[in-house]
Amino acid sequence: MRIRVVVDITKPLCRGRKIGLNKGSEGWFSFKHERLPNFCYWCGLLTHEEKDCNYWLKNQEVLSREEQGYVDKDKSKKPTGSSWKRIVRNPVSPTSPARRSPTTLRSKRAHQPMIDLDFKRDPKKNKAAVDSVHELSIMVRKKDPIVLFLSETKLDENQLEVLRCQWRFRGKFVVPSRGQSGGLVMYWSGCMRVSISSYSQHHIDAVLDYQSPNAWRFTGFYGSPTVEGKATAWSILRTLRTHHTLPWLCAGDFNKLLSGSEKWGRRPRPEHQMSQFRQVVDDCGFMDLGFTGPAYTWCNNQTGYSRVLKHLDRSLATTDWLLRFPNCLVHHMHMAWEADCRGSPMFRVSEKIKASRRSLHRWSKQCFGSVRFSIEVKTRQLEREEATALALQNVQGIMDEDGIWQQEEDKIELAVVSYYKSLFTSANLGDMEEVLNGVSRVVSSEMNDQLIREFTASEMRQGQQGYMALKLDMSKAYDQVEWVFLEKIMSTMGFHRKWVALMMECVRSVSYSVLINGEPKGYFHPSRGLRQGDPISLYLFLFCAEGLHALLSRAAVSRQLQGLSISRGGPKLTHLFFADDSVLFCRATLMECNTIMEILRKYERASGQQINQDKTTLFFSASTTDITQEEIKHALQLPVIKHYETYLGLPSLVGRSKYASFSQLKEQMWCKVQGWKEKLLTQAGKEVLIKAVIQAIPTYTMHCFKLPKKLCSDLEGIIQNFWWGHKDAARKVHWLKWSSLCRPKCRGGMGFRELMKFNEALLAKQVWRLLHNKESLFYKVFKAKFFPHGTVMEARHSTCASYPWKSILNARHVITKGTRWRIGNGLSTRIWHDKWLPPPSSGNPITPPCVLPHDVCVSSLILDTPAIWNTSLIEQIFSPGDVQLITGLVLSSRRGEDKLIWSREKCGIYSVRSAYRLLCEEMYANEPGCSDTGVWKQFWKKVWSVQVPHKLRQFLWRACTESLPTMVNMQRRCIVPSARCSFCHFEDEDVRHVLWSCPVLSSVWASHGFACKLFRRRHFSFLDILSDLFVLGLGVIIRDGQGLPIAALCKRFMCLHSVDDAEAIAAREALQFVGEIGITDAEFEGDSLTICNALRSQDQSFASFGDIIDEACLLASSLSRCSFSHVKWEGNCVAHLLARRAIDLQEDFLVWLEDVPPYLESVIHLEFRMDRPLRKVEIQVGGNARSASKARPKNACFREALDHSGLIDLRYVGPHFTWCNNHDPPHKTWVRLDRAVATTNWLN
Repeated sequence: MRIRVVVDITKPLCRGRKIGLNKGSEGWFSFKHERLPNFCYWCGLLTHEEKDCNYWLKNQEVLSREEQGYVDKDKSKKPTGSSWKRIVRNPVSPTSPARRSPTTLRSKRAHQPMIDLDFKRDPKKNKAAVDSVHELSIMVRKKDPIVLFLSETKLDENQLEVLRCQWRFRGKFVVPSRGQSGGLVMYWSGCMRVSISSYSQHHIDAVLDYQSPNAWRFTGFYGSPTVEGKATAWSILRTLRTHHTLPWLCAGDFNKLLSGSEKWGRRPRPEHQMSQFRQVVDDCGFMDLGFTGPAYTWCNNQTGYSRVLKHLDRSLATTDWLLRFPNCLVHHMHMAWEADCRGSPMFRVSEKIKASRRSLHRWSKQCFGSVRFSIEVKTRQLEREEATALALQNVQGIMDEDGIWQQEEDKIELAVVSYYKSLFTSANLGDMEEVLNGVSRVVSSEMNDQLIREFTASEMRQGQQGYMALKLDMSKAYDQVEWVFLEKIMSTMGFHRKWVALMMECVRSVSYSVLINGEPKGYFHPSRGLRQGDPISLYLFLFCAEGLHALLSRAAVSRQLQGLSISRGGPKLTHLFFADDSVLFCRATLMECNTIMEILRKYERASGQQINQDKTTLFFSASTTDITQEEIKHALQLPVIKHYETYLGLPSLVGRSKYASFSQLKEQMWCKVQGWKEKLLTQAGKEVLIKAVIQAIPTYTMHCFKLPKKLCSDLEGIIQNFWWGHKDAARKVHWLKWSSLCRPKCRGGMGFRELMKFNEALLAKQVWRLLHNKESLFYKVFKAKFFPHGTVMEARHSTCASYPWKSILNARHVITKGTRWRIGNGLSTRIWHDKWLPPPSSGNPITPPCVLPHDVCVSSLILDTPAIWNTSLIEQIFSPGDVQLITGLVLSSRRGEDKLIWSREKCGIYSVRSAYRLLCEEMYANEPGCSDTGVWKQFWKKVWSVQVPHKLRQFLWRACTESLPTMVNMQRRCIVPSARCSFCHFEDEDVRHVLWSCPVLSSVWASHGFACKLFRRRHFSFLDILSDLFVLGLGVIIRDGQGLPIAALCKRFMCLHSVDDAEAIAAREALQFVGEIGITDAEFEGDSLTICNALRSQDQSFASFGDIIDEACLLASSLSRCSFSHVKWEGNCVAHLLARRAIDLQEDFLVWLEDVPPYLESVIHLEFRMDRPLRKVEIQVGGNARSASKARPKNACFREALDHSGLIDLRYVGPHFTWCNNHDPPHKTWVRLDRAVATTNWLN
């Protein structure tokens, strides 16, 4: 029943009514209100929200949440009075003081200060706030803004003051938040005077460059999200228009759209709402500045049809402001800010720990002696014990073929050698034709051409009816293969006689001796058998098994064998072969059993194979009667088993206890790490053993079954204990959690596998096979059983299905995430539901379904003749971004079927490696961390590529990840009560302190000059110290035609580059420096032959530094003349000395004009004494890119004027530079322009 009522919104909302019940009783009938646009829990009115309530604003100092009169009430609860109490999650009083919490927000670079903030919200909002502050910190450091305006801060003034100090702004103005909503703040730096003109809950109006002729106005604005508040916000903007006549810029979150195109998804915004905002923009004389970057600035965090994107943030300006700043640009930034951080190789770090290494070596000798000598002694002792045990186990006697016990050594040797001779001697069997007649010719002439062609050098270097199952075991399967049968079956299969002769030569070239009591006895050549362990023997044995396959297939065709089908309409299975493991299937009747035995006898006569009666077993289905079982058992004389425990190393039946079914994996892994040699491995050896052996143990099982989570945790626990050094009862501390160890090495981990994710990636490969390998027996059996009328992606879960099938179904989500459709005829791909658009899109169109039906296929977008896209229809339906992606797809004129391809590999074929990476990347994307992982990938790459022993790289990794057993780490784990350093007793002993800053280590590092330079900087962690090692230094020296210096440049880059990349950067900086000082004629020299050739080449460079070379060539084209040549390193020592001094710079770069730094004077004078050849103009560039040449400036040389006048430059004390251009880096320049000169007479 639905009733429409009229509600007076000027009065509080009614909570309920009393109603009369039977027998005169009364009851309370509660009203439940839903979908209210606005509601105040303080006064019960619908005209505003609680944060805008006058009662709350006037009494917020004394009111608390518990005093609210209205609340959302659960249906099952009854009111206990006239007023209800609001139930609040994580209740926090608006007036309660901000408490400190250990929530740490780290900036992009680890050596920046840390800030502690308390976000009084639920965990999801807390994490979002932390991420926002983290990204803002990165942006502020990168952009260095003059003014920063933030809206919806939801923080108090103390917390915003912490951010001001962190971001190094000079001043701030705060509009406090109301409860847990709103809040504005404006920060500004000290380079410009700022005066706050007015403020409200919606804006902060400021005058920049105050009291100067160039003053202008900036307003940070926040529009109200509610309908009622928008009118107030628009009136504020109109009022602000009349306050000043200065050029005006207004930017912020207006919470309003200017046009319908600024919203994507769901229903379009009503036109009258947008017209109000447009009217305000016109009244204020604003113009929208436009933007670059993403088109939308707000998202509702939904997926599918519920997803909504809007453009709510914008910048508006008046005409006079645009005339003053005509080159202004608004950029919408992504969620992950890109950072620029550079550095150089860190191989020098080994020099810093030489003293520590020597001390540790002496300590090891004193405490443990020579561990290697102890191992050798124990090994020799073990060998002696093994020799003694073998002596006790010598053969004392043996029974010969006649049943006589022989004890004499000669007769023991004769009996043993005779047995093996008879085993490997051909029995000259016949009856092969019947077996060979059923073998089909499968080798084509093209295959034979490939097999018999000449071998290359590279190839020489590289190999309700009852059913029954009969599991065969061949006695001495490989040893009794007849060579004649093998040769004939290869010829029957169609192999070329030359290739057959080559294979038989490999088989016949064997000879044997028998080892008796440790001594080889006898020497003979066999006439049958294949060598076990030889890589080719397995394939040759499979050729022989083709004969048995042919006999069984012929019997199935003639209906002598019915076979077994596991589902209606499924294929009939008569046998499964895997090398020498064979299982035969038939009906449980004596007739079919006799047929199988007859086939086996024919195969034995032809191939020499023999059935092992003791190990061959029978298995009957539950529908086979006991009488039939007994008849077959007596007829075949074979044992019967109830079920097979394992087949090919995997459990045949998996019961309810999945953990118990796969517990043998845990035992195998535990046994592998218990060996006495494994306990003596170094960390590097343990890493290899874990990755190559231990983690490979469950891989085979994980291809078919999903391992229980508890079992995976136990297996990972065994690996962790082995990695951290657990021995028997001695337990060690796990200094890092397992998920950190499983990160790739380029992300700061060890690259171990997470077994759960690796299991899913392996099972997803089976899904891929069911999608594409439609000719395989695996596909035919499973399709008939589980998805007869669809694909594996459409199959439903069934409680009665087998565990392997359930495991495969649980891995389908991996295929869904990593695949997309390659369009052929478009008949199999749905437009709105399937992924078919190319990267970098998500695969699905972002355009909501509007014209076409929901289940329409891509074929509706393709014209029949010719096979091209229907561009007009596509442009009518899809957004411009989707149109570009769709029309960029190439269509084939063949109009083949659509193909599901794996988008994570270039070849389009599924790989377990890429799937595992996909699952890991999905997990990393949901974790808080650095927004730009490229720099850190380069950092960790440098750490693991340092040219030092692997144990030192392991030590560096542990130091960078804070996993060393320092006092701080041990106190955190409650191992020690205090974290104070036991040597200096001054600071807590963390990794930075124990390896770097402890006063006891000052004598160690003082002997190293490079370390002394690093001591001048402040470091917050050991990671900062290593980051400072990765500094790219660049030096440029410019000379005139006589070799005298004209200018010099010294620059540093905080980033990591390869040597060639750094050389290219140095060349580009040299060319840019040429243009800045006005040189047009230059000769460039460099000691990097690779870069010099790239600069001289006219072809496009595809190297990693190709873009840098292109930029350098563009700069060179602006010169009237320039050339590039290669010189040796000795001719560039001045520039290299400049580059090495780059680490001493306090700023990013330093420039000398008409002068050089003092430490270069002696080097330059030495070059003149060595009769350095003169050139036109010379510019040397140092760093990792070496030298170049530049021409003289346009104005006359000041040095020539001094020489002509006979004046001498007087020395000075104090600062080196006397003039600065007052620009911000990287355009800041210091020059020495003021000087005193005198004649010789004055000096005398």
